[in-house]
Order: sequence, then C-alpha cells, then structure tokens
Amino acid sequence: MPTVRTGLLAIALAVVLVAARAPVAAAQTASDRTTFSDASGAIWGVAVLETSVVLGAGIVASGDACQSWGCGILMMLIAGVGLVAGLVTGIATQVAGTPPDVPFVLHEAIWGGVGGLVLGEGIAKATDARPGVEVGLAVGGALLFGGAIATYSVVSRDTLHRDPETTWATHLLAWGPIALASFSMYLFRDIDAPPGLLALAVAILATQGLSVLAVELEASDAPAGTVAPLISYGMPF
Repeated sequence: MPTVRTGLLAIALAVVLVAARAPVAAAQTASDRTTFSDASGAIWGVAVLETSVVLGAGIVASGDACQSWGCGILMMLIAGVGLVAGLVTGIATQVAGTPPDVPFVLHEAIWGGVGGLVLGEGIAKATDARPGVEVGLAVGGALLFGGAIATYSVVSRDTLHRDPETTWATHLLAWGPIALASFSMYLFRDIDAPPGLLALAVAILATQGLSVLAVELEASDAPAGTVAPLISYGMPF
C-alpha cells in the first residue's frame, strides 16, 4: 500500500533526524567539541567507492564492456576494486588528517545528482514522456540538484567541516541520504514504477534540504526553542 509505505518513509526520516542529533548533543554536553573534519577518513573512503561505482555504471551503460564480461559481474568487480581502494584511502587520509573538503563536495554532488536524476525519471514515467524528454528530465534533474548541493558544499565548507555547532547536521547531510535511500528502496521494491522513483527522490532530496536547514540554523545560533521540521534544535536529547 503506497500510503502506508510513504508514512513509514516519513517516520524513518524523523528517526534519522533525531538519531543524528542525539549523540552530538550528548558529546557537546560533555564539552567534546568535535568537528566533521575529525571523520575525514570516512568521507574520503566513501567518496572513492562512490566514484568507482559511478564510473562503473558509465562503463556498463556503454554496453561494449558487458558483451565480454557480463554487466553484473563487471559491476561487482569494479565495486570490489572501489571498496578496497576506498578502505585504503580512508585509513591513509584519517591517519594523515587530510581535510575532507574535496571528497565531501564530490560525495554531495553524486547524491544530489542521483536524487535529481531519479526525480526526473519519476516525473517522466508518471507523465508517459517521450524517450527524448525522459532523458532530458533525468539529465537535467541530475545536473540541477547535483550542481546545487555541490555549490552549497563549496561555499559553506568552513561551516560544514570546522564549526562544532554544525557537526551533527553535517553528518546528517553526509550519511542521511544514503540511509533514507536504502530504506526507500527496501520499502518500494517496485522501484521502476513512478511512486517508487518519486519516493526515492524525495528521501534523498528532502534529507539534503533538511540537513542544509539544520546547518544554517545551528550556524546562526538560533535561539533556544526554535522549532525546525520534526525536531527542536534547542531541545536536549
């Protein structure tokens, strides 16, 4: 039932928001002023893995390589290499204390692009758009949303990575879309249908939008009791 599944997705979004806030609030109470940069290795590793998957998808989409390897096997091989490379890169950059600015922008561009692409594809299927229009909506959505979130990540990089007040919101921006997208794909197994595609797009883009709002509220020292969507940032958890 789409209505029930949509409700479960909304509840999951609320849970992710609260779960992202709770441990950071406790850490700040204990005077542990961590920043997102302290987790630089994780974002470097994930960005390397994601980049390999995106490149792999591009190779598979070309069709030529699949003829000899088989698309599924080729994609698994590329993802496996990306996973190993990501683990090595993550460990090395964490030890070296390498700033996460570049991989964070890349990570956000990829997820913003995925959200926009899925949204465009969902709209195209819901309106029975012609193939050419479908491609235009998908590619246009990817460029629009991927470019927007990447631009925000560049402009606000100091606030995102080095302001202890925004640590939890930046973590939500980094990992929330992955969590909600995974749950959305589980709920809407018929993901090729318009409702499933639109739910996946909303899960990704809504998490990013709420995360940006959370960053801005925290960075501007919003008064205690200010209520944002689903939770109050002035309220200790």
